[in-house]
Amino acid sequence: MSSKIGSALDSTGGFWNGFVSSGRLQRENVRLRQELSLKSNYQETISLLEARLDEMRKLQGIAEQIPRGKVGAEIIGFDPAANRVTINVGSSKGILPGQAVICGEGLVGVIQSTESGRSQALLVTSPALRIGAMVNAGSPLVGILRGQSRGVLALEILDSSAKIQIGAQVVSSMHSEKLPAYIPIGRVIRQENAEQYGLTKVYVAPNADISRVREVIVLK
Repeated sequence: MSSKIGSALDSTGGFWNGFVSSGRLQRENVRLRQELSLKSNYQETISLLEARLDEMRKLQGIAEQIPRGKVGAEIIGFDPAANRVTINVGSSKGILPGQAVICGEGLVGVIQSTESGRSQALLVTSPALRIGAMVNAGSPLVGILRGQSRGVLALEILDSSAKIQIGAQVVSSMHSEKLPAYIPIGRVIRQENAEQYGLTKVYVAPNADISRVREVIVLK
């Protein structure tokens, strides 16, 4: 009898030891998961900061090449349906309609309207915006650029025989009072020659990804 009781006690003790040990393992598991989560969040924050610093370096580099007055700003609102962004500087800083808004990758858009402390800018992808632009390869091919969709622009060139290399750079042209020439806009992805209309239609992928842009510069 005593042997059976002892065996039962040993079995019960093993059960409780296992239960306690299991609880400790669960707590340790939770702690390790929390540490991994913190580490992951930390790495993500570092990556975001590095990307933002890289964008600011590019922005400074492109701005230094343009001999215009400059006002730094941040995008504080984005309306994808209207192809428009809001920035946190306005007429009190000398911002006027028609001025170019750039990021580290090139042209973001053009100021549409201003208030004292903020402005609305139409994105380069807006169908409502017309920009003088050119293919920057060999002899520049000049035309009018407008948005087709959020990810595609169309440049119409009055030359139906034009041969344009895929990947060629498209920049702002020299035919605008407020928009400086040679601001990068995008890259050629396709062309269509319409001989009956005497023109070539060039499709362009914009450089600026508005979902990733925060800091911008307005060119005065």
